[in-house]
Amino acid sequence: MKHFRSSIEGRELTVYTDHKPLVRAFENGSQGLLDREIRQLDFITSMQANVRHVNGKDNAVADALSRTIHASTYSNPTVSAKEIAMASSKDPELQWVKEHTSLHLVAQPVENCAHPIWKDTSTDVPRVYVPATLRPAVFRATHGLSHPGVRATKRLMLARYVWPGIQRDVAQWTRHCLHCQQAKVQRHTRSAPKDFPLPHSRFEHVHTDIVGPLPSSDGYRYLITAVDRFTRWPEAWPARDSSARTVAEIFFANWVARFGVPCQVTTDRGRQFESHLWATLSKLLGTEHAPTSAYHPQANGLVERFHRQLKAALVARMQATGVRWTTALPLVLLGIRTALKVDIGLAPAEMVYGSTLRLPADFLAPTESPGNLDPTNFASILKATMHRLRPTPPRRNSPSIFVSEALKDCSHVFVQEPGLSRALTPPYAGPYRVLRRTDKTITVDSGGPKNDGRPRPNEASLRIQRLTRSRTPPAPTGYLPVAPVSKVTSTEGVM
Repeated sequence: MKHFRSSIEGRELTVYTDHKPLVRAFENGSQGLLDREIRQLDFITSMQANVRHVNGKDNAVADALSRTIHASTYSNPTVSAKEIAMASSKDPELQWVKEHTSLHLVAQPVENCAHPIWKDTSTDVPRVYVPATLRPAVFRATHGLSHPGVRATKRLMLARYVWPGIQRDVAQWTRHCLHCQQAKVQRHTRSAPKDFPLPHSRFEHVHTDIVGPLPSSDGYRYLITAVDRFTRWPEAWPARDSSARTVAEIFFANWVARFGVPCQVTTDRGRQFESHLWATLSKLLGTEHAPTSAYHPQANGLVERFHRQLKAALVARMQATGVRWTTALPLVLLGIRTALKVDIGLAPAEMVYGSTLRLPADFLAPTESPGNLDPTNFASILKATMHRLRPTPPRRNSPSIFVSEALKDCSHVFVQEPGLSRALTPPYAGPYRVLRRTDKTITVDSGGPKNDGRPRPNEASLRIQRLTRSRTPPAPTGYLPVAPVSKVTSTEGVM
């Protein structure tokens, strides 16, 4: 009743039940009932329901829906001998098989049927001839038990059945089985990394992300992080929540106010960065927002690597000093900013300030520079030096690359489910119809409604790393050559 409340509320309602205590409860009132039972009766009464009793045998539909479904109630679809006999009598291929193949077909009577089934006795074990109309059903009954591969399914079928082209049909149907494609991982797609243009100057391209939720510390549970792509300068600001407004305010008040407006900001597709507020802020600042593909953190790898280093450093310092992570954060950031980056050969602090930062463990005073430099000359030299700096691309690993040629022209694809899946759940969802392609992504029809009172897209652009091609099931075809063909040996299967 709660499920259908929006449809039945305000209407005359009659409830039929085979539960007699419920009917008696309405007749005798709430005396002697538990509080929970009184609340449930009150809800039914509020719907102005007329409760009537029916016998259990007359309440079959509701009774069946309320029972636990047992696996034994489902059986694999099978084909009876009578069905094969009836279909064989109408099969146009049967006479051709008798005359043009090496199969030795012998009729075998079927009980309660006027037509026989035909079995091949040319091998040690007799095999049943299957007419064209029942071949897909026989294949599903055999292959559907455990969904084995092509070779195993061929062995099962060839040991029991025979028809012209059985090996070809079985191989094709097995490869096109949707359940096998959805449940079995053949080989993951690994595309080559795309060229990532380097920034021309400092603080031009920023990578931003959110860390959390973390253990509460001074009321803070999140970290808003940012890394400059040119200098590798990292920032991490504590936040009490991860709302779009909080993220936008922290980024504006800390990064933009200190380092200026970036030309490009790369983020993931989190709801905070896909919000209208973030889009408005980017438009106001004149910044290009470059979101990564969904479930592809490698595209934002600079800040993701920083997260790994930051978390490990926070845990180590918290264990060593016993302080909260908000207290440990400033010195951890100081250490990361002054640590040497192998790929650029300098520390981020040197790239930003032109010199190293003084650490708590430094005991020697900095060496005095010879002579007094004119501030104007010093600024000119510093500007010229910074202008000569050139960006260094980040280090790359060399993963194995594999992109199936079938992804270039297939009509449907399966999509790999992200994250950790529960046991006994298929790794792929679909199939989904392909709408458009690029070298790195495929746009599919996600199946959602196009319009539910307001425009709503039903397209999803997905990276090819998450996709595998879907073989659409072919229509079963017979085998009736126009010209006579040479006989084949039955031990190899009829082709």
